[in-house]
Amino acid sequence: TDPYSPKDITLNMVMMALNGSFYVDQYSSGVPRGKLEVLGGIIQYQRGPVGTFSGGSIRTGYQKDYRYDEKLKTSPPPNFPTTQNVVITAIKDHMALNE
Repeated sequence: TDPYSPKDITLNMVMMALNGSFYVDQYSSGVPRGKLEVLGGIIQYQRGPVGTFSGGSIRTGYQKDYRYDEKLKTSPPPNFPTTQNVVITAIKDHMALNE
């Protein structure tokens, strides 16, 4: 994406980055590019940046609009790895811990 050309993006997907992050290339360059809307899910090892902000206003990159698609609980995408039972063993909020 050209960092100097604003453009909203809508993605209907489930992204899995088990050893990395979902992020926007050149997120800290250029002008505000609009809204990055994700309907689905993002599974990632570490949260990746999509934009920079100052005082609540977007400076570069994208403003996030992420919404989980509830249908994924019962109808995962074709060939998507699943388990029969989900057990949450731990939750770690890196932002709350300033990591």
